[in-house]
Amino acid sequence: MTSETNLPVSPNSYQKNIIPNSLCAACNAGYIMKVAPLATSVLAATYLSGSGGAHFQGIALDSNSNVLVGGVAFSPDFPLKNPYLSTYQTSTFAAAMVLAELKNDLSALLFGSYLSSTSSLGGASFGALTFDGGDKAIVVGQTLALDFPTTSQSFQPTVLVQ
Repeated sequence: MTSETNLPVSPNSYQKNIIPNSLCAACNAGYIMKVAPLATSVLAATYLSGSGGAHFQGIALDSNSNVLVGGVAFSPDFPLKNPYLSTYQTSTFAAAMVLAELKNDLSALLFGSYLSSTSSLGGASFGALTFDGGDKAIVVGQTLALDFPTTSQSFQPTVLVQ
């Protein structure tokens, strides 16, 4: 996460600048940089956020070296592509969890989605991510949402209310 507006970006980067927002003087944006061995040069770099900013807390590479990042967003205009959820939801507990996958040279968004409640009763907190052997993303975090998306065959498809 950065509020710096002059970090290096690739000529073909997905997002060359922090998206301005009149509600904050120094909005933060997610920032991703690939460097050469021993950090001798920048191979690729891009900002990634909506107008309210983003904060990435995890990164993983698939078998094609595409970059998956996870974290939270503070804006309803986070870049989406083939989203699992397109609804921006926050709560007093958490911002909106986001996932995004970029091409290995950081030039194109392959996937972008919110991962949160499907109503205004939730929000989610990002924990970590990885890929399994079949390039399927595995994401962990926490939520207080009663309607967090799950699959019918999952270990616990509904929240246990105490």
